[in-house]
Amino acid sequence: MLKANLVHVQTLRASVGSSIEVFTFGKRPKPTPAAADPAPPPQKGSRQGGKAISPHSAHKTQHTRPQPYPSADKVSRGRAPRRRVTVANSKGDAPEPSPEPAVPLRRSNTSTSVPPPDHPPTMMQVMRGELDAAHAELSRSKHEVSRYVERCRYLERALRDASDRLMHREREIEELKRERSRLLTERERDRAHTQRLERSQTVAVRRPAPSPASSRTAYDSDGETILVLDDAASARRRNRSVPPAQRSRSAHPLPLPPKSVELLPIRGLEVFLSKTDRWSGAQVIEAVQDLNSEIIQLAAAVVEVTTVAPAPVATAPRVAHAKKSIAARLGPAFSQVLAGRDHSHDPTLVQLALQTCLATCTTRLLSVFCIGLPMMPNELFAQLYEDVREQEPQATSSRWRALTLQHIRNLNPQLEENAAGEFVTQILRAWTEIFVLCSCTSVEGIPLHSMDALRARFGRQCMRIAIRACKLARVINEEIMSTNFELLFVENGTRFKPDSMVNAYANAAAPVGPVLCTTELGLQCVTRTKLKPGADVDETVARTLLLPKVVLETVPQVLDNMSSA
Repeated sequence: MLKANLVHVQTLRASVGSSIEVFTFGKRPKPTPAAADPAPPPQKGSRQGGKAISPHSAHKTQHTRPQPYPSADKVSRGRAPRRRVTVANSKGDAPEPSPEPAVPLRRSNTSTSVPPPDHPPTMMQVMRGELDAAHAELSRSKHEVSRYVERCRYLERALRDASDRLMHREREIEELKRERSRLLTERERDRAHTQRLERSQTVAVRRPAPSPASSRTAYDSDGETILVLDDAASARRRNRSVPPAQRSRSAHPLPLPPKSVELLPIRGLEVFLSKTDRWSGAQVIEAVQDLNSEIIQLAAAVVEVTTVAPAPVATAPRVAHAKKSIAARLGPAFSQVLAGRDHSHDPTLVQLALQTCLATCTTRLLSVFCIGLPMMPNELFAQLYEDVREQEPQATSSRWRALTLQHIRNLNPQLEENAAGEFVTQILRAWTEIFVLCSCTSVEGIPLHSMDALRARFGRQCMRIAIRACKLARVINEEIMSTNFELLFVENGTRFKPDSMVNAYANAAAPVGPVLCTTELGLQCVTRTKLKPGADVDETVARTLLLPKVVLETVPQVLDNMSSA
């Protein structure tokens, strides 16, 4: 047993080696982890030192192994207990187990913790990162697009404003050119007239006073100015270059009497009361006929590219709303005719409806006092003009109307342009209702319920008609002073009168009935004649220059007869 303990001690010392630190003042060394670690117990039946070890002796050997001492008892304990164990073992007695429990060794925390290795990113993480980057790039692109869209809208508005200003300036330049040419013409005429007057006065001063036998007294055409005429031969000899009318006025040798001086017209009043017309009646008639031709051609062009279905394609409420709208615009009779027929084989009624819408809107555009002015001011100016027209001569009322319209347009240059845009909108809205009521499906693939699509296809043609109507209104209201030209439009349901209107289907031998619609505008001139002696009011004379063309309510029978024939 002693030999086994010695072998164990030698093994323990060899395993510790030089790592044991000995305290300098008689203190025993600190137990190392190798020394504190007990040797593995021998297995049963194994031999140690050439002898067999029994299980009982092996159990004792386990209890005789040195136990590690706690760190708090290092200084107080020395080598005596080890010597006692050695002596006890040398006597052969079994060692007593140590009453102190074994203290387990603690691992040092001074070692630096190594971070776990970085794992490579997975495919999902890579795709998620790319998706986030794409989202960020998309948001930036959307922001840039919105910014460019706003910039584009701003530039479009600026371009539109610049175009409007340019058009306004061009119109002003044209007006100035016309005014300049007119002033130049008047100046040349006044200069020639002044030269003739000076030449005639010089001749009259140099010649001797006429004798009563060789002179005669006459009156001018108005009976207001007294003229002294020379002998016919001497007058022809001396004033060969002077026209006859000017010769009679310029040959007066003496100063004019006070009555004649008072009757000389003031130039400003003469210009204001002038009845000079820049357009003749034939030119106005031609302008109205051109406007009617534009209306007919546009309606025919729209019908040619329109597809008509044999049955209604819209919903029943939509068709009912369209029928009500057409009845308000064109009359209930026309609305009933359009809704009760199949237009897929003969779209003549569709063309008549489109043409009537154009004629109706054109008449409303030209019937106001000033195109583009709101309703209340328009009514006020119309009442003022009617009062001036009843109380003043024709030249005065016409000049007042022309000057008023010119000043209104100078204050609001965009009136006619805005009125033309509203005219196009009304036309397209009425056409949409007609297309729905007549079961029209599309126009060259364009959906008929879209106002924007119809405006893109037919807006320019409608705008051309509106511009032509505005020009005609300016001519008859501002450039004609001798009379008043008015457009003629026959309302639906009116009794047909052959002397004041023309039946569009008169050659079909159809029965005569009430007026269904007006397809072409007419023209008449209304003139106030000079006051008669003893009369309280002037006489108003109305002459029809162009008869309006109408379609009667018997047109379905006419169309049926024409199709059957």
